[in-house]
Amino acid sequence: MTIKQYIKKYGWEIECNPQRCRVMSVDIGFINDKKREDQTQLDIMAYDEGELSDLFKDFCRENRFPQNTVTYVGVVQMADSMEELE
Repeated sequence: MTIKQYIKKYGWEIECNPQRCRVMSVDIGFINDKKREDQTQLDIMAYDEGELSDLFKDFCRENRFPQNTVTYVGVVQMADSMEELE
């Protein structure tokens, strides 16, 4: 499943204190090239599915991972600016 397919099916899973925000950190679970569960974290503009999808595609290309093995998309931090994300 791709990022967009996952969000369409399950929505944005919020794992932090929900608040109004401009940016957020998102954990993405996926199956790597060795068929093992793996995870990465990406910072995006709030709820920007297109940006998240593009960043994940780039990450997968750079690491030679399949792009359609997403198992989880969870928001782990919300803030007003990228500098505020830890």
